[in-house]
Amino acid sequence: MKGYRIDWIQFAAALTTMIAFAAVMWSVFALYIAWPVATPGMVTALIASGIWSHRHEVNQTRETQR
Repeated sequence: MKGYRIDWIQFAAALTTMIAFAAVMWSVFALYIAWPVATPGMVTALIASGIWSHRHEVNQTRETQR
């Protein structure tokens, strides 16, 4: 049986993306002027999703090489 390893960087990036996106959605609907929260939140979500995507590609490549 092959052991499964958790990529903690990828996991943290996925959680960060979801939390940042939830904060953006909340700010857009709850605040009168949303850009002070929404803009940094979207930048954070963009960077974290890019990190997740990169780590996913790296892990998929390693899996296919085994």
